[in-house]
Parts: sequence; structure tokens; C-alpha cells
Amino acid sequence: MGYGIRVVLVMNRKGGSGKSTLCRALASAAAVRGETVTIFDTDASKSCLKWMQAGQAAGNWSPLVEVIHTLDAHRVAEAIGQIYEQPDQEHLILIDTFGGGSEAQDVLAVAAHRIICPMMLSRGDLSETLETANWYLKLRGRVEKPGELAGFSVLLIIDAVWGLRQGNRRQHWCNSSLKRHRETPE
Repeated sequence: MGYGIRVVLVMNRKGGSGKSTLCRALASAAAVRGETVTIFDTDASKSCLKWMQAGQAAGNWSPLVEVIHTLDAHRVAEAIGQIYEQPDQEHLILIDTFGGGSEAQDVLAVAAHRIICPMMLSRGDLSETLETANWYLKLRGRVEKPGELAGFSVLLIIDAVWGLRQGNRRQHWCNSSLKRHRETPE
């Protein structure tokens, strides 16, 4: 079953809410399924770009995934248009945004099929997620065709570390990286 081209805008006005982590997880899952993935890293921190560079340096990078860093929302919209001009394909386009809000997000939202707002379980994240939702509601009044605007979803990310004592060992599971870590107390 084909999905075609999908554009997902990942945004939250708060930095550190899990936007880049979510983009990396979605990109990895799509690449495993054999899909082409383009991530537009529009954050000055370049975390998705650095993730790609580290994977390439380690020889552990899928040729199906491309990360493009740009701070220009109009360049992202142009590049998405060029992807649509290519022959039929399975292509996931992820837009990783910076914390904060600007007119650039308006441009990116119009290009998206879905807007996902990741939120950690904290008061700061809740407050900024509500501000992001308010931005979306106000956006509906700023666009030409509000009925065609992408849907908005909030994704709660629980970044919890659970410890279980077993003799002198402590095991930690961290669901954000899906890795199992073991520590031995000194």
C-alpha cells in the first residue's frame, strides 16, 4: 500500500520539546520501510544535519535519507515543489523547525499535510504547546484557504528513566532513544 508524498511539519514554540528527536525517529522508520526521506532542518542548531553527518562518518547512514539545512522557509517550499515534480514515489518529507514562532512557520504550515507538536511532560512544555496551538488557530484566519490547512496534532513524549535495583546493578531504560543502558554503581 503506497502512501505517496507526505509532508509533516514538526513544531513547538519551545526549544527542547523533542522536535528533532521525533524527526529522526520518523525518518529512521520510513527508511527501514524503503521510503525516501527528506528532512528540512530549519533550526540554527543543525541537530538533524549533525545526526546525518555523524551517521555518515560512522558508515551507518541510509542513502534513502537526506537532510537539508536551511533557514529559508521559501527555499523549503520550493524544494517540496520540486519533489512533487518527480515521478510517483514513496517520500516522507519532514520539516524540523526551531523553537519560537515566526511568519516562516506560516509558510511551512501551508506546505504540510500534518502538523505535529511534540510535548514533554512539563509545565513549560504545556504552556508553549498551548501557545503553539493558539498560533495554529490564528493561522486559520491568515491563510487563503483555511479548510485546506493541515491538521494539528499534539504528541506527548514521556522521557522517563526507570531504575530497578538488582543486587549492585542498576538498569535504566530510556524510551526516547530506545536504547538499554546499564550502569554499575561505584
